[in-house]
Amino acid sequence: MGAPIRFGVGARAPRADPSVFGWAWPVFGVTAAASTFAAAGLSQSLGNRRLWSLGHVVMAVGLVLPVIRPGIASIMLSALLVGGTFTVITMAGFQEGREVGGMRMIAAMASAIAIGQIGGPVLVRYAGRAGGGFSEALVIACAVLVAGAGALALSRRSPPA
Repeated sequence: MGAPIRFGVGARAPRADPSVFGWAWPVFGVTAAASTFAAAGLSQSLGNRRLWSLGHVVMAVGLVLPVIRPGIASIMLSALLVGGTFTVITMAGFQEGREVGGMRMIAAMASAIAIGQIGGPVLVRYAGRAGGGFSEALVIACAVLVAGAGALALSRRSPPA
């Protein structure tokens, strides 16, 4: 076995200029808001499940981009890609969940999102203390998104019981 793989400092690289993160959040927010309009048309042409899966892939690329190529441009492109898919994934997922499993499915999905919103930062902090870092957390999130996209792409839709 060779040396362990080390990831760069990734999204935290440009510490010297905190305004980068100041610009990243507005890009994220505007793109998230604008993407909801595009999602309606895409949902009609692609279908909810395919749009949901595609959103996972695009978000995965956005998450890992600053790790692969640290810098301001990567962070801005990441904000664009992640912001542009954040609400699309939620909308397409909830629409698909409603069609397949009704309100119980929506409740389960909302609960899973809440658990992720609480547990995710705790796990990232724990990983940082255990010697991992933010870049490793982004790579893990990327892998989970790609696995989710694959599961969505391979799954067959079941009619509600």
